[in-house]
Amino acid sequence: MTNKIIIQEALQSEIPTDKLFPWKIAVSELFNGKKFSSSHNMKLLWAKSVIEELPENPIFSEYLLYFQALTFLGRYTEGLKKINSLTFIVKKEVNMQQMIIENFKLLLGQDLNSKVNDLSELCKNRDIAILGPKSEDSACIKGALKVRFNVTNKEQAENSDIVYYNKYNFIKYKDEIIKLLNENEFVVVVNGFVPSRDGIDIPPEILKKIFSNAPFLLCFQSALLAVPRCINDMLSYGVKSIFITGVDLFTSYPFHSVGYNSSVAGISKVINSWAIHDIFFNFNNLKRLFDLDLIDGDRSFNDIVQGDLNDYFLSINRCVEKTIEMEKEK
Repeated sequence: MTNKIIIQEALQSEIPTDKLFPWKIAVSELFNGKKFSSSHNMKLLWAKSVIEELPENPIFSEYLLYFQALTFLGRYTEGLKKINSLTFIVKKEVNMQQMIIENFKLLLGQDLNSKVNDLSELCKNRDIAILGPKSEDSACIKGALKVRFNVTNKEQAENSDIVYYNKYNFIKYKDEIIKLLNENEFVVVVNGFVPSRDGIDIPPEILKKIFSNAPFLLCFQSALLAVPRCINDMLSYGVKSIFITGVDLFTSYPFHSVGYNSSVAGISKVINSWAIHDIFFNFNNLKRLFDLDLIDGDRSFNDIVQGDLNDYFLSINRCVEKTIEMEKEK
C-alpha cells in the first residue's frame, strides 16, 4: 500500500472508526478529515502496512520504522522479542539496538539497566515533581526535584531544579536563559542539544549545566510532547518516583501555549501542534506508564489517564469548542 493511498483512505469519512472511536471521527467541522484525529488514523493505517510489508532483508532504518510501528499499535512484547533476536555489525546500529531494547523494557514495565548518563547522578533514587503550567508549588512532593518547562522568569527559575526547553524556545530566549543559569542553581535539558554545535558561544561554566534528552526511538512519525519526553528521561535515570501536577493534557480552558508555559495559546496553533505530535499517541504513552504504576499525579491528571481514548477525545473536543466560542467573542 503506497503512502498516497494510505493518506487518501485516512482522509475519507469512512475512516475505520471501530478501531478507535465507536462514532464518527468528524465530531465537528474542525476535525473533519483535516486535523489531528485523521492524522492519528492515517498513522494507524500506515503502521499496519509497514509491519505487513517489511522487506525480506531490511536495512536498519527499515527495522527501526518496523519497531516504531509495533509500538504505535501497542505490540511491545513482540517488538522486544524481535529486536533481541537481531545482531548488527555497525557499532552505531548496535548502540541504537540497545536504546530500542531499553525503550521497549520501559513500555513493558521491566527494570532498565540503570543507564549511565549526565543526569543520572542528580536524579537517581530521587522523587521527581513535574510541574505543568497550571501547577502550584504546594502540590509538590516534599523534598522532590522540581521540573518545569520553558522558564524565562527569575521567580520560577529560583524554584526549579531542572528546566526543559524545546529547541525553538532555547534559541529564542538564549540570552535570558544563560543569565538565569548564571544566577541560579538549576540545570537545563534541551531537546537535541549538541554542545559542539549548539554551545560554541556559551561560557564553559554554563555549558556544564545544559544537557540533551535521553533517546526515545519508538515514536512512529510522531514526537513526544514535553511531559512524556521528560518522563522518559526520568525513568531512564532511575528515579524513585514521578508525580505530575498542573498538567491537564489540553482538557480544560484555557489552552496553554505550544511552548508549554503559563501563557495562553490560540486554537489554530494548538490544533496544528496536536496533529504534528499526534496527541493520541502521547496520551496512549502516558496512560501506558500510568497503568504500569511508573507515574502518578494529582487528581485532575489521574482522572484523565484513567479514562480511555474516547473519553479523552470528547474532553478535548469540548474544550476546543469552548475556545472557539471565546475567541469569537473577542
